[in-house]
Amino acid sequence: MASSSDAQPDDLHPFGGFSSTSPVSTKKLDAERQLASSCIREHFGVCVQAVADCLFTLANGSKASFDRLLTIAKDVCKREFHNERQQLVRRVPFLNTDKRTTNSATYRYGLDETLGSASEGYVVEADLVRAALLVLIQHNIVTVHCTELSRKKRKMNVKSSKGVNERGVEYAYHYSICKRRACYLLRYSQYVEHGKRSYGPNAVYILEAILLNGRLTTNDVVLYAAKVYENENSEVKDDVKVEEGVDVDASVESDKYKEVKRDIFKVLTKMIEGGHVEQLKSLEASAVRVDDDDEEEELTFETGTTQSPNTVTRIQDESMDNLSRSDLDSSYSDLLSTKELKELFPVGAVWRVNFSMFHASMRALFLGRLTNECHGKKVQYAGNLLIAALKRIAFKANSSNEYSDDQNLFHPLEVSKYLAPTVLEAYKQGPGGLKASLSNAFVRLSNIKWPSCINEVESAAGHHEGGKFEVNVPSLVNYLQRRLMHQLVKDQFGELSARIISVLQSRGQLESEKIGEFALLPCKEAREHLNRLYLSGYVSMENYQVAGKSYNPNNALYTWAICQRKMKQVSSDNIMLALLNIRLRKQHEMEIGKAWVERQESGLEENESEEDTKKYHEFCRGLERLDNAIIQLDESLLIMRDF
Repeated sequence: MASSSDAQPDDLHPFGGFSSTSPVSTKKLDAERQLASSCIREHFGVCVQAVADCLFTLANGSKASFDRLLTIAKDVCKREFHNERQQLVRRVPFLNTDKRTTNSATYRYGLDETLGSASEGYVVEADLVRAALLVLIQHNIVTVHCTELSRKKRKMNVKSSKGVNERGVEYAYHYSICKRRACYLLRYSQYVEHGKRSYGPNAVYILEAILLNGRLTTNDVVLYAAKVYENENSEVKDDVKVEEGVDVDASVESDKYKEVKRDIFKVLTKMIEGGHVEQLKSLEASAVRVDDDDEEEELTFETGTTQSPNTVTRIQDESMDNLSRSDLDSSYSDLLSTKELKELFPVGAVWRVNFSMFHASMRALFLGRLTNECHGKKVQYAGNLLIAALKRIAFKANSSNEYSDDQNLFHPLEVSKYLAPTVLEAYKQGPGGLKASLSNAFVRLSNIKWPSCINEVESAAGHHEGGKFEVNVPSLVNYLQRRLMHQLVKDQFGELSARIISVLQSRGQLESEKIGEFALLPCKEAREHLNRLYLSGYVSMENYQVAGKSYNPNNALYTWAICQRKMKQVSSDNIMLALLNIRLRKQHEMEIGKAWVERQESGLEENESEEDTKKYHEFCRGLERLDNAIIQLDESLLIMRDF
């Protein structure tokens, strides 16, 4: 039995006994880390959260082997063993009679057990850590770094997670976690809604299949999406004839069900071509090779860019063989009529959601609405033009493996296929036709200086393609972020503090007297607002001494300024902290109203009395307000960090 001093007492939580952290979580205030850990706990459970917190304890970007992760977990979760405990249990009989001859006291009454159960996050067994790690890898939160061991390291028998490929080459595996990727779990509903607007209702089933499972093969994506469609549409479900005693996967499919699978496969093809779903590279293809021709010096390089001749030949042979065979279902494999489509679905391909492409598409919508708000009266369909240009740029960047300066450049006709039909028809009927109308519209947008949205790289006058233009993304994003930060300061400190922020952003470094003069405030009141902003990290202060004199605070010159990068970081941290607290509040409210939720799901009488009905409706309205706040904060975080 463990003494009372061994059990870690539960800290006093602001929400009573409600706990949202794992035993490995630290008390250090890191909003991004805490938010990522909370998202992982909500989606995958406390055991996976504990393993993720083990990776969070490492420095940013650091890698750890499986043995290192197991050691970190044991250091925190394993029960402490010392001489005093050994003396207390010295006369206690052993649990296992076969170990009576053993002098070690670790066999007595579970002295080698953890401080708590695995359901509470105390994971020390290798199988539990390995299973949690596989979940994080499956959902692309943890990245596996595969390193081919050199002859020198194989002789040294490096202690690490190892594997052997089909050629007999030994690999060492290390793991790193991405906190930002874990925070993307909050946006799954936004990704699904954006996919529905872009590709239609069938994209919802595809995105739900991939997002909920992390990564899937082609057949699994189509089958999972078709099953969800079948459950939501009774007419398709009734048409599927299942023979008695036969598995569902081996059932006789109706023509309508096959047509649903074909439609889903067509939408999946469009999403892959559009870049919103990407193929996952194999682990061996992204491995790092270590050569040691010189035993004293070792060189590393990515095999994805530099591969051995044998590896290149084998990959080429496999790609040629994939064109002649297919592992797709026969109900839609006939849709691969061209060589390009066959290359799009290689044998054994695994797919995942391309979050960078989703963020680029969502950025296009945000900046398009901003452009339409600012310049919509000056240039017709200004927002639609910018959205089309940004979508073209995002598609070009996603289709190219390497970055080039030409990715951000476009011609007017290149964006025409990304325009809405009504907008495209309006420009076709303009003077000079489609090319001249689009070129004139982009030239007018390039003449607008604040906020600048389009730069004219090559003059449109006399250009055979109507000119060459570039979207000024940094200017638009900076303008949008400054508006957001101004609103954050206004909500937190009031309108007068927000006015001071605007003065410093436009005027630069100023003294408190000048700030009060420009902000139309008394000097004393301006200093009070500046002090609050300084303590929060939004503004910085510099002091200058008179040359040739000793330091004297009374004679120093104090100026105030804003560091845009620091202010952006402070705003992002405040948004993540608010998002974390509201999520915890929502989870606590769900714990309180668990009885109402279970009663509603069970189909029993929803409310027992009029007072119970009133409390239930207040509970639902409170959850709705919290959900709206979470969505708004997540959109703000998307603008501040992912644009």
